[in-house]
Amino acid sequence: MNSVVFRGLTSEISNYKGGFNSVLKTLRRWHDGEVIVSTWHDDPLDFDTKMIDTLVLSEDPGTTGSVFGWQNDEEMQNWPEKGGANHINTIRQLTLASSGVKAATGNKTLLTRTDMKHGKNLFDIHEQDSKENAAMGSRIAIPCIGTIWPDFKNVKKHFLRRRPKRVKKRFSKREASCPFHFSDLYACGDTVDIKNWASQEVKANVIANIWTCRAIEQLWSCSYLNIHKHYELDFKNLEKDIKNHWEILLRNFLVLGTWESRSINIKKEYRERPQRRPNSKFYIWPSHYEQKRKAFDKRFSSQGVPKGKEL
Repeated sequence: MNSVVFRGLTSEISNYKGGFNSVLKTLRRWHDGEVIVSTWHDDPLDFDTKMIDTLVLSEDPGTTGSVFGWQNDEEMQNWPEKGGANHINTIRQLTLASSGVKAATGNKTLLTRTDMKHGKNLFDIHEQDSKENAAMGSRIAIPCIGTIWPDFKNVKKHFLRRRPKRVKKRFSKREASCPFHFSDLYACGDTVDIKNWASQEVKANVIANIWTCRAIEQLWSCSYLNIHKHYELDFKNLEKDIKNHWEILLRNFLVLGTWESRSINIKKEYRERPQRRPNSKFYIWPSHYEQKRKAFDKRFSSQGVPKGKEL
């Protein structure tokens, strides 16, 4: 049996007709295992609770600024040059993730958001990767985002509505300023790894390093890598490891195109800003990255995986 953990509000999902019920119905088409919902104690729970197994209710800690003793988040909102606006709900996000995964009892766990539809069995994808790349050990499957995005200004005209089109384009210059910017939209893997991914230790480390002005995705993934994979990534200077970040990414994570995972988020804000995060149904998987991933898997499957300090 496998587990799916949803984190977030269940009553304010306007992405899909039918709200969170629609999300659950899509999941239940292929998943008959455990479903856990981690939300706030005052969430109206506007969905059919018969479709889930466990409900985990937490006390809302409030916005990140209020947790640090501010009356409101005006100081954080006025901190754009340091990325403060991106951390308004960081502690909320980590609280629900940590509380939810504690209840997971399956062999594998998918930790995701209540506004994400999953129409494909990610556990099968993870199982296949584990068998094909046994020398690497278990990797966490994550969706492609951040430094992996290609330059959308140049490839928007190639978007297809029904299937992704592989095109050969150079990565955006954003890669140089956003190393280790992995996705936090969902994480799928062995339950022990997902529990580590959303552990209290990782949560505490993220909170302690918010002031380094890194994005939540960078703080989360690097905290996980430092604590549970024994790296020594410096939050204040991640750029110094820019030459190694692809190796570290591919050894510890199975990076999926959003089309591969059938994880579709159609928030209005995303549709209005396609250059930042396009509707995932239009996602393009760059062929040169696919080749790089396959070459890496083949090399380390045959030679074994070196320790992090050797990179």
